Amino acid sequence: KAAIATDVEIEASKSIEEKESEDKEDDHDDENVDNVKEVEGEDAVRDQGFTRPRVLVLCPFRGTALRIVQRLIHLLGGNSHSEDISSNNGGTVSVAGLERLEEEFSRPEEDDDEDEEADKQKLKNKKGKLPPEKPKDWGTLFNQNIDDDFKLGIQVNPNPKQGEDKGVFLRLFSDFFISDIIIASPIGLRLLIEDNGKVSQDADSLSSVEIVLLHQADVMFMQNW
Repeated sequence: KAAIATDVEIEASKSIEEKESEDKEDDHDDENVDNVKEVEGEDAVRDQGFTRPRVLVLCPFRGTALRIVQRLIHLLGGNSHSEDISSNNGGTVSVAGLERLEEEFSRPEEDDDEDEEADKQKLKNKKGKLPPEKPKDWGTLFNQNIDDDFKLGIQVNPNPKQGEDKGVFLRLFSDFFISDIIIASPIGLRLLIEDNGKVSQDADSLSSVEIVLLHQADVMFMQNW
């Protein structure tokens, strides 16, 4: 009888220990769930990636990049001809570096017109007649700044101004590691990521890119890069 009683006590003790252990595990699991909910509530668990840039836009010419930036500003609700732009939706789009963008990416119209007239006169003197008119698609493609070596970082932030409709603040020519959007030509991108035939440290700025847009890929295919 004494042996039987001892076995019963041992089994009862084991069952009590197992129950206490299970209760502790349940409490620990509940605590972890509460911690996770608390962290998610603070919006702290997000996939940040290695670097900030998420969008890479490749296009053939500076003039094309200028139109892309102007369209981006327009989509955000503004007009692309002012540093502080009133939005159609009541907000404001502020752009830093817009004057520099227009200066470096616009077509120098006067110089181009003079060069075109000079070329016409040279051809006229040689052949005795003016060359035929160029097709419309040629004018659409080349009637802009056709420099094919460029790269541009764009940072998109909330506007620091006070108010509910404070809008968006765009910083052009920002460092690539703190940019959200990178617009570049193929040769400009290659010069960015290569350094004397080796991979440059600036190539790390592309490590978290999620969207790549090829604009006028047929033109870039014919470029030397």
